[in-house]
Amino acid sequence: MFRWLIPLLLMTLPCYGSWLVADESARLSPQPHPNNNAAGDLLLDGLIPNIAPTDELGWEAQIMRAKLLAEWGNRAQAIRILEALLAKNPQDPEALMLLAALYLEQNQRTQLEALLPNLQTIPDLQPIALYLEGRIALWRNRAGQARSRFESALQLTNANDSLYPTLLFYRGYTQELLGRTAEVDEAIAHALAAGFRAHEALERTILARYYLRNKQPSKAIHLLERGLDQQTLADPHYLKLIADSYFAANLSTLALDSYSAAISAGSKDPNVYAKRGHLQRRKGNLVMAWKDFEQAIKLGAEDAALFLAAGINGLETGQIEAASHYLASASDGLPKHATVHYLAAFGHYLTSDWKNASLRLERLNTSAHPLADERNLLATFIQLRASAEKAGKEDLSRLDGIAGVDTVPALMRDIMTGKTDPDQALNTVATPAGERKGKAACALAFWLGEWHLTQGRQAKSRSYFDKAIALGNPDFLEYQAAHWRLQQQ
Repeated sequence: MFRWLIPLLLMTLPCYGSWLVADESARLSPQPHPNNNAAGDLLLDGLIPNIAPTDELGWEAQIMRAKLLAEWGNRAQAIRILEALLAKNPQDPEALMLLAALYLEQNQRTQLEALLPNLQTIPDLQPIALYLEGRIALWRNRAGQARSRFESALQLTNANDSLYPTLLFYRGYTQELLGRTAEVDEAIAHALAAGFRAHEALERTILARYYLRNKQPSKAIHLLERGLDQQTLADPHYLKLIADSYFAANLSTLALDSYSAAISAGSKDPNVYAKRGHLQRRKGNLVMAWKDFEQAIKLGAEDAALFLAAGINGLETGQIEAASHYLASASDGLPKHATVHYLAAFGHYLTSDWKNASLRLERLNTSAHPLADERNLLATFIQLRASAEKAGKEDLSRLDGIAGVDTVPALMRDIMTGKTDPDQALNTVATPAGERKGKAACALAFWLGEWHLTQGRQAKSRSYFDKAIALGNPDFLEYQAAHWRLQQQ
């Protein structure tokens, strides 16, 4: 569920691995309506005279007025006109189809169900009646029944009929609801090829998910943005989907704002909080990111990638104990990710859990991994700290496995074996390609503080921890680790 986080997270750690209708005219798209009601009525009367429906001319005039009002967005008045017409002639096909389309769009389920018997009595409208029965079944969460109705309607519908693409589309949607994922995209592609166009919010969300699955976020964005109105702007699911589309298109600011809008609209989806947290972290808002990751987990998300995100962010914000817990969970859930095991071991080390720190490092047991030198350095310090508590003998043998030159592990090896002066090492430490300026020096100062700490030189260790903070930035892991140590002393 949250696997999208893993590559994004590891990329930010350079030192650790460098989403009715019978004809198209009835699928009503909202157009701007004159803001002033009186002006709108005058314009409407000027275009189509308000003739009483006492003859064919008057009837057609009222039908046209209803269509125009619906296109302007005044659906309530359009519905009133059509309901008045059907009170006089309940079997008028055009009024029935228009009113059914408006009821669908306005989600007026009771009224649509009451309209169905009139549609069912007209032979030529049987496909439409079956389509509407399918939509009602969807409202009742009866996907199998809905699929049956759409299939029956397709059997009665010619491929050239404008209802045909809509039936194909909803048949595909029922396949999604029934878990037939392999068939969904093929069915929706078939509907699009047949001329389907999304008009309702539900259709836009179904189609947007199709575009996102097929790596076409720009199409999803265009589709969803055109559907923004008072109703969709208050729908947390719709807002999440448009945020996911911005996210997939790397439009970070729009994605962040849209996830925030979804939360303001009442979203309780942990993915919304997780993705907003990731974006907050990417923008440097680490404390706000931490709150979002925590909220995602509180909402019941138990996913290793989310635990990894929360753990890294916790280390960056000084939430060391909570971060250690999350990283341990991430290590359990991501057995093939060596970087996660190293970070989990580092978290255990900072919280003096030597046993679990060693166990996590054992999972990173390949000398070919880019973190092999860091592993050997950390393993040495785990042994030193554990031995100091038990008055055991120091063992620096793991340092022999460090192969680098002028890297933090290599310089610590030389310092700990008396071959290099610490201050000289701080001047010569190399910054690996892709790593931020000051990161290596901050890390070296932290480990120097750790070395003096193992030797019982408290004042000296504090001076190097202070130096790590002076050389680094708050989002460096070693910066927060040094700050943690100073709080403990």
